[in-house]
Amino acid sequence: FTEQSLLNILKNQNNAFRKHYCYNDLIKFYYKYRNDYPETVYKCMKLCIEDIKSLPDVETSYINQQIEAVSNLYSYDLEKRAQRIKEIKERGFRANIPAFDKITMLFFYEKDYEAAIQYCKMAIEYGQDYDLKYTKRIERFKRKRAIEEKRLYGTKLQHCD
Repeated sequence: FTEQSLLNILKNQNNAFRKHYCYNDLIKFYYKYRNDYPETVYKCMKLCIEDIKSLPDVETSYINQQIEAVSNLYSYDLEKRAQRIKEIKERGFRANIPAFDKITMLFFYEKDYEAAIQYCKMAIEYGQDYDLKYTKRIERFKRKRAIEEKRLYGTKLQHCD
């Protein structure tokens, strides 16, 4: 029932910014049940990828909403309004994006270290590397990849990362 409700909310959402938060709710739901229902892993991965692909639209939607709010707030102070709009555009959409956290860990659990590393790099590009979280994950994933390759092939393969 919860899954269907969340899917309906997502389906009926037209605003990219609000849709992002619907994705977050579904991703959290599927990730929670990943060990109980194997199909939820792939549903979660799919939604993470969709959310990440939608980030440019999310940012545009967010900026437009913020500009509209500022325009209403500073309708009589054109200088202040212009200054705030400039700040909004420079800052952009800077929020926590759980899709990066979940997708990197899901690929890690699937032992797809290359995909996990690529999504960590994307997270860093989107300003998500708080406390070097993704930088540390990349190093950890590279170590695990090397151990796995040594186990499989008996020698440490060289990667061009």
